[in-house]
Amino acid sequence: MCGLNLHELDMNRSIKSFITFDAYDQSVEHAVCNMEFDNFYATSMILEQFINDLDIEELKKLVFIAPDTGATGRRNVYLNSFNYDRIDKQAGNFIKIRDYNNFDGGKYPVISHDYSGNDDLEGRAAIVIDDMISSGGSMFDVIEELHKRNAKEIYLVVTYALFTKGIEEFDRYYDQGMLSGVYTTNLSYIPETYSEKEWLHICDCSSLVANVIYNIHNDKSISSILRDKSGSVKLLEKKFEQTKNLKH
Repeated sequence: MCGLNLHELDMNRSIKSFITFDAYDQSVEHAVCNMEFDNFYATSMILEQFINDLDIEELKKLVFIAPDTGATGRRNVYLNSFNYDRIDKQAGNFIKIRDYNNFDGGKYPVISHDYSGNDDLEGRAAIVIDDMISSGGSMFDVIEELHKRNAKEIYLVVTYALFTKGIEEFDRYYDQGMLSGVYTTNLSYIPETYSEKEWLHICDCSSLVANVIYNIHNDKSISSILRDKSGSVKLLEKKFEQTKNLKH
């Protein structure tokens, strides 16, 4: 549907360029041929707050999780952003099987959610990465499976947190100690009452949006915004070095 809408806009030649943040499928850009299509990611903004918030002991042992095969690419981006020799990293993913013979509540119901990866996650902080949280149903399945495998902490990291069925279940998982936190952005609307929750961390992307607008308006290159992936390693180095100096 997104590709069809883009194609119609492109054929109408009504706009010069199209800018989006964290498109679900980057290949949607092939729907256009007359206008520019730029897809920006909020990864650096999320990572900055995430790294600053976590303590050193949590950062030392991480496992990066894709909640389904469609999230594997995003998972790998975060995994590679932690290329620091003092961090022990692992990766895992879930394979989601749906019942395509039934359509319920706007989606095909999930039949099974099978985990592929190291079964013993003792002492590791699990980071579950996806583009969005809708109702949260499939994420709760992931949380329970990771909890069974003894993950020490479980964080959900998404660009868009829609909470289409409210946040009561997220509250419950947090109160039970099964959910450590949700990291998301302000690129979509989040009610103020939600933002007050202790487990919800909203990363401010206003500077990213401002940089994009400024560069495009002034006909400057946006390649540095698209490709800069060095910030997280620098943050990790700084954090570990500060901790080392404090011990001395």
